[in-house]
Amino acid sequence: MKQKKGQISSLQGIIATVVIVGLLIAAAFMIMNEFQEVDVFSSYSYSASNETGAWGNSTGYPLDKADDPGFNSATVTAAWNTSDGTEIVAGNFTVDRDGSLTNTTVIEYLAIQIDYSYNRGETGYVALNDTILAFTTIPELLGLIILIVMVGLVLAIIFSIIPGARTSGA
Repeated sequence: MKQKKGQISSLQGIIATVVIVGLLIAAAFMIMNEFQEVDVFSSYSYSASNETGAWGNSTGYPLDKADDPGFNSATVTAAWNTSDGTEIVAGNFTVDRDGSLTNTTVIEYLAIQIDYSYNRGETGYVALNDTILAFTTIPELLGLIILIVMVGLVLAIIFSIIPGARTSGA
């Protein structure tokens, strides 16, 4: 009876496992990315009152609440010129997606106080972003993971060949 040398029965299982894990990670990234873009996660309404230190010119003033998770859909509800206390028409201002307040008129204001409403994310949005951030460490560790898999494959090959090299009765 002949012995078959060099058979690696576990190699196919290892490769299949690595491929399946890779596909699951890719699917998880796609699903989380879709959830992140859903408006439901960032549709809770808030407002900011009496934000001071703003200016009203064409360069844009970054709103204080623009750093809130999922900040979007900001609208100025009231504005005052703090130097003389006069009210400024709220329609004179626009807020872009990044939370930059811009004056749409030719009149420039050096110091204004504003009230605005905006939407932002809640616990689900923050948790989803934290999970996506945690998944970003996978590419950093990808080299190490591939190295460990390759060492495992080499060891599997070596240990399957060595027992076959022995001769009986020696």
